[in-house]
Amino acid sequence: QLERFVRFEDSRWLVGVQSFHVGSSYLRARDVCFMARPYLRMLMQDTGETANLALIEEDELVYLAQVESAQMMRALARPGVKAPWSCSAVGKACLAFLSRPEAERLISYQGIVQMTGKSHVTAQSLWDDVAKVQTQYFAFDDEEHSPGLRCVASPLFDNNAKVIGAISISGPSVRISQTGMTQIGRTVSRVARELSQALGGSWPTG
Repeated sequence: QLERFVRFEDSRWLVGVQSFHVGSSYLRARDVCFMARPYLRMLMQDTGETANLALIEEDELVYLAQVESAQMMRALARPGVKAPWSCSAVGKACLAFLSRPEAERLISYQGIVQMTGKSHVTAQSLWDDVAKVQTQYFAFDDEEHSPGLRCVASPLFDNNAKVIGAISISGPSVRISQTGMTQIGRTVSRVARELSQALGGSWPTG
């Protein structure tokens, strides 16, 4: 595998293709994190809850930036932590806008992760949930990842209308009620659309 990163040729060490991909991925993530910061801050201020950015890297979904809520009790997903596809709001927000074969491949690879008694158990319930996201452009994690924690996420798109990740808010269920999640979803979706446009991206149509 080493030759994918560097190779020795004609008495010289040359950068391999994989190093270019890793470097390009790093630069893209760095730029998105920089651009996302004011939007995450706006989202935190609008909702009062912690705002997060997660990007798709290879077959993983990784939290890369966060603006913490000012509340004493708050939800944190530290940068560098991987989000499960099936029981996180950011995961479902991305699955909804990947091609179905690609989404199924990721779920087959990681499995349907059951973190709490509210996590999806079957593929059918997961895909039914994902189908709703395709029409409303935001996803819920209603205590599916952690008891007492709710999250709402919306996808981000690049200039080819391809999903690249998601932004979300997360907070305790004592502050984020089930009835209030839809209104929060509209707010997260609005900010996600604005951030996608700032990144030169466009939301899919139709």
